[in-house]
Amino acid sequence: MAILGLFGFIVVMWTIVLSACGFLIIFVAPLDALLGIHNRIITSLIQALIAILLVVGLVMVLDRIKKLYTLRKLKM
Repeated sequence: MAILGLFGFIVVMWTIVLSACGFLIIFVAPLDALLGIHNRIITSLIQALIAILLVVGLVMVLDRIKKLYTLRKLKM
C-alpha cells in the first residue's frame, strides 16, 4: 500500500507539469494574436517573462508538494 502513495505523488506532479505546459502552448504561444501586438520583440519578451514566472512558480509548488509528501512519509 505504500507504493500507492508514491504513485499518487508522481501522478499529481506530472499533472501539474503537463497543465503548465498546456497553458504555455494554448495561451502564451498565440499571445501576439490575442493582444494584437505586431512588434515581435515585445511579444517575445512578454512570452519569455510569462514562461519564466510559470517555471519559477512550478518549481515552488512542486517543492512544497515534495516536502509535504516527505514529511508525511517520515511521520509514519
